[in-house]
Amino acid sequence: MWRIETERQELFDVNMMISMEVSASGSFTQEEIKESFHRAVAAFEILNTKIVMDDAGNAYYAENKAHQNHVSFSDKPLQTLIHEQERIRFQIENGEFLRLFASLNASGNNRFTFMLHHLGGDGKSLLYFIEAFFKSLNHEPAEFREIKLIHTDSLPADSKLPIFTRLFIHFFNRKWKKEKQIFTFEDMEKSFDQFWKSHKTTVEINTVSQAELRAALETCKQAKIGYTSYDIAGSIQNNPQKTDIGLAVDGREDRNRTMSNQATGISVQYRYDRRKTLTENAKKYIA
Repeated sequence: MWRIETERQELFDVNMMISMEVSASGSFTQEEIKESFHRAVAAFEILNTKIVMDDAGNAYYAENKAHQNHVSFSDKPLQTLIHEQERIRFQIENGEFLRLFASLNASGNNRFTFMLHHLGGDGKSLLYFIEAFFKSLNHEPAEFREIKLIHTDSLPADSKLPIFTRLFIHFFNRKWKKEKQIFTFEDMEKSFDQFWKSHKTTVEINTVSQAELRAALETCKQAKIGYTSYDIAGSIQNNPQKTDIGLAVDGREDRNRTMSNQATGISVQYRYDRRKTLTENAKKYIA
């Protein structure tokens, strides 16, 4: 078994779904999709586990020979699928981390919507699975990828949470030690149902044409900045207020391509400077 440490906050979180949609041309049968999906699942060790908890509340990934990752077929748009699926809890205790919704079209314009629980991996993990899935669909072999977790003793010595976050955690840790309450999957189910009675994710979809993207990438190359920085600066250039920006950061120092939650994050305070160009803003404050 593999103990859950740095990913512990994802265990009881009620909104831990990562969604990505991919379009692919070609002619596929439902059976080919299912077989390719399960071959890809078999290649990632973490997707063949389940979450277990002991009497003290410690959580672990445990081997699981009957995973619940599955494929469905639906023509519903991405927004609808997100709003429906976010209300259906991932049965991580039974090994359900990943859902695929495929929309097959006779004209060959097919859509594949992947939804992953964060304990199954981060955003980059899902990209690696999607890559493996399409290789499998193309009858290419998939290499087996073992679980690779980030443990607390491997974090940099100077890593620390913001002071208010630390005080918040210390308060609840003391409260937990005093009451000695151990939360269970049943508690998770109750909190999940309660949360989604009054919440709904806002889905915003923006389309960038190939010509626009190529032009933006060339601008970034010339300015020596990343596209993410450029895109963020463009998104908030009309906002006169200081903005809190959260950025996911890849924690794969060894550049491994396996599935697990190896992401961390940073937060920056940003106010767009109208005296500077968009690229200058992105380069000075975000890049």
